[in-house]
Amino acid sequence: MYKGCGNSSSKMALVIHDTISLTTSSGVSSIQLCIGDITKLSKEEQVDVLVVSAFPGDYSPTPSSLIGALSSNLGISVHNLSKDKEEDLRKQYFCWWSKPLQEQYSFRRILCFEGGFGSRGSSPPKVVGAVFRCLIPILSGKDSKGGSVMMPLIASGDQGYSKALMSRLIINSAIQWIKTGLELKTLKIVLFSRNPTEPDKSNEPLFESFQKLKDTYGDKELTSEQEIIYDVYMSHSPKDHETAVNIANFLRTERKIKVFHDFQELNDDDSWQKEIFDIMSKCARVIALLSPSYLETESCIEQYNMALCINRRSRGTVLAPFYITSMVYMPTYMSLIQYEDCRPKDTEKIKEASHHVANSLEMPQEDALSGVTETKTIETLSYDVFISYSHQNKEHADKVLQTLRSLDLELKIFIDTSGLNTGTSWQQKLYNSLDASKSTIALLSPDYIKSRVCYEEFCLSHALFVDKDSIMNLVSLLVEPVEKLPLWCEQPLPVDCTSPEVDADQVLSSLCTDLVKRLKGSNNTAHDILTQRVQDLKKGSLTLESSMEHHRKSVFLLRVGVLSNPVHLTGFNDNDSFKVSHASDVATSVDEQQLGVDASTQNTSSEVTSSISTSSQVASSTSATCDVALSYASGDTKSAMVLKQLLLEKIPSLKISEPLAGDFSRVQSLDVARVIVPLLSPAFLTSSELVEELNIAICRNRSSSRRVLFPVQVAVVPPKPSYVHLIPSEFSCNDFKWACKVVDQALQNEVHSLAHRNDIDVDLAFCLRCAAFSIIERLLGEESTDLDLDNRVLLNIHEVEEKWRWLQVALQKQDDFAVSWKAAFGIKI
Repeated sequence: MYKGCGNSSSKMALVIHDTISLTTSSGVSSIQLCIGDITKLSKEEQVDVLVVSAFPGDYSPTPSSLIGALSSNLGISVHNLSKDKEEDLRKQYFCWWSKPLQEQYSFRRILCFEGGFGSRGSSPPKVVGAVFRCLIPILSGKDSKGGSVMMPLIASGDQGYSKALMSRLIINSAIQWIKTGLELKTLKIVLFSRNPTEPDKSNEPLFESFQKLKDTYGDKELTSEQEIIYDVYMSHSPKDHETAVNIANFLRTERKIKVFHDFQELNDDDSWQKEIFDIMSKCARVIALLSPSYLETESCIEQYNMALCINRRSRGTVLAPFYITSMVYMPTYMSLIQYEDCRPKDTEKIKEASHHVANSLEMPQEDALSGVTETKTIETLSYDVFISYSHQNKEHADKVLQTLRSLDLELKIFIDTSGLNTGTSWQQKLYNSLDASKSTIALLSPDYIKSRVCYEEFCLSHALFVDKDSIMNLVSLLVEPVEKLPLWCEQPLPVDCTSPEVDADQVLSSLCTDLVKRLKGSNNTAHDILTQRVQDLKKGSLTLESSMEHHRKSVFLLRVGVLSNPVHLTGFNDNDSFKVSHASDVATSVDEQQLGVDASTQNTSSEVTSSISTSSQVASSTSATCDVALSYASGDTKSAMVLKQLLLEKIPSLKISEPLAGDFSRVQSLDVARVIVPLLSPAFLTSSELVEELNIAICRNRSSSRRVLFPVQVAVVPPKPSYVHLIPSEFSCNDFKWACKVVDQALQNEVHSLAHRNDIDVDLAFCLRCAAFSIIERLLGEESTDLDLDNRVLLNIHEVEEKWRWLQVALQKQDDFAVSWKAAFGIKI
């Protein structure tokens, strides 16, 4: 209870009874147990955030509450603050926070916790960790002075929860969130007293509890390093317990491996699932038995998400999914992780998969990790040849591999059957491996042309091939007859192995010989196969960045509608084959059912069906519909807040999800969001969590019938990874430099006003304003069908440049076109 209303005779506001000091990699943090009156805090002791608790939507200043004391003693009305919130995350995390308070107060903001109280089956103990999730963006902000937070024992006053319980939950949660990287330097937990220097026996149980936690954690370094106790953690639903026991018995008896296979339920009285996390983090591998019942079990979803988190932080690959029973739908973030296909609970397949896991445990650490994308940067990966093919043409791929090996056994060759390890992110591995390859051999066929993933592999290879700053060699080989090659794979001219007049084996041998010579630095003659195919494709001044600017200019021209004659560019795509739903499309480059779709129940409808399946199958309190998922680095918080403000001004009811460190349920929001908006910057690309979010968005975009991914470039991004530059985007902070020459004065005034109000430069303001406009169009279903904005994942440079040249010709022919427009778009006058 908080009884701080009325005057106090004591001049001392707070007495620090005891402190838990925690040493982390970023310095020392302290949790202080204080006694006194929060409303008497001096200005010299100012904190960044004061946390209060309330019943949902009820901010009545009752005499026994801190909200009442703030009103009586300081004239602060939480009810009034609630009318003009800075952030409202009640639907996701039961919290909202105020805008900065006036300078006279001893707390810069108030965070109000409305912790569940029966909503979605929750109670304050179960969701108190949400307070710490919401502190992340506040304490990461520029106006945070030192990461200081003050709170009473929230939910123990009018809400009536036990002080001892809330004390334990708050302190345990704080310790775990500090351990995961929360920039919390000082947490003051305050027990109310008008006379803090006078002993109060009712507090003694709390003092004893605090002392026990201090003995456990105090003056000890919090480190993410964990002693490995078990070799394997089995994550499974109760319905699959028998399979889990069989795997455990096999690993124990035949391979002498220690396995934890007990089914662990969620603890509703714990805000941090410490018991599960502690055991899992002490296991070398986590085997997840994927099945429909796995998705229906809340504890399984939490375990999988924890394993993903551990996977990101570890040096190697921890997660090892075994797909044992077909699902109608697999969440995107799960489908991105390479699994062992053991369907339908095939004993031999399960044994073989278990052998793979056991072998990985026996390997020396260096060897075990050698194939894992996450343990190697693009700069340290290196391949001579990347073989890009459809799995329907596996025999051709094997023949290419054998031919290359016969020429040079030491060649480093990437082929997905050996380059993708269980537990790795297959999509990132493909992209990063292409970036690290000196050459690509693309095996063209009707199935290759139909595959979105093969299309992406070719687009990235082609972009690196034509980029003046790259050394990529691209060789395309026609292995099956194709009636008409689409524009995107016309260059370089394919080597035809399908004609009855040619000896396919001889052609392949000659081509591979020429390529190996080129890789070794030999000067090829004018008559070799490769030179003949690329003689008209000499590298000029083209770069990925300049080509992407041409794409943005093309979209801008079509969007503003300045051309006198309607222009439709969809004919340039030749992507009609992509319009057919290929739910198992990843099979062309990974395995036959990588997306987890059972061929007998495959649903070929749109994204809406997938969202319904997700919400009905994934048992999670946070899997409710999400309109927009913003993805951004902490250094780009201001840009994110401006974009969020622009969106909410137009659609106040939008449900917006944001990245919060340690939020295991975040991936589920990404899986159901109608729109995902990554704010691309150097800081974004250095975060493994954010790159993972970007790849989830890419995967969703690939399988969706409508555009999901809306990337916004808020800063100049580095050259690598290259695939990021090819993601279709209309929005860049570099565009106002040319757009300011042609946009009308009203829009320029709007942009300058937005920049001034938010203290950002006009280039960024223009970028965010344009992004908000397009996202709102998408959400309201008002996107123009003439803009050629389909849901492709990567752009093809050849297509982009052809479209750009076509538009420039159209502009040149339009005599009444303003000189400023022609100058802005590079038209000679």
